[in-house]
Amino acid sequence: QEVAGTPALCSIEAGLKIKMNLTTLLHVIKPDESLGKYYKVVESEFQPVQQLANFLVSLSNFSDSLFPDASSVLEMFPKVKPLVLKNVLFHFNDNKNNFADFDSHKAQLMDGISAIAANNKH
Repeated sequence: QEVAGTPALCSIEAGLKIKMNLTTLLHVIKPDESLGKYYKVVESEFQPVQQLANFLVSLSNFSDSLFPDASSVLEMFPKVKPLVLKNVLFHFNDNKNNFADFDSHKAQLMDGISAIAANNKH
């Protein structure tokens, strides 16, 4: 949640750094005799972080074909809380993106994620 609440961390670069650090961590503990037994646990516990990093990196290709609607975003990243995904979208700004309807589609996704999250609470 800290990443999603910090605009500077809602970037493709931050996603790449998270992925690199997580990969390094898993690479270091897997062959280690004393830590290797925790590999599956660590890998499992860090799935939400891995999916969040994947989401951040995938925003480099943000379009309505990659993310057609809120349901597809939630299905692609099921381990990440909907509010976190919404906040990342809110803070993410890519001036280099060539997608013409970037802001309007981003707003539609955020509204859709909010609606789905609200319906799932009941």
